[in-house]
Amino acid sequence: MPIAEILKDNHAFGPDAVAKLTAAFEDALQKLGSIGRDDPAARALAKHIIELAEQGETDTARLCDGALQRLTKP
Repeated sequence: MPIAEILKDNHAFGPDAVAKLTAAFEDALQKLGSIGRDDPAARALAKHIIELAEQGETDTARLCDGALQRLTKP
């Protein structure tokens, strides 16, 4: 899972935050449907979720939706 790989060396997030980021990532993958975890878009999605969290977002739904918006921006 890309988000776990990215977060494993990031000590800025505690266990509760990691759980929220992972939930947001899983929700976003489900909304995208056909994207696989090894797809480069999944890695980009994980990075967007982490960036939003680093900016202070803590709500799982907003992390998910914000990352999806960033991923699909033309």
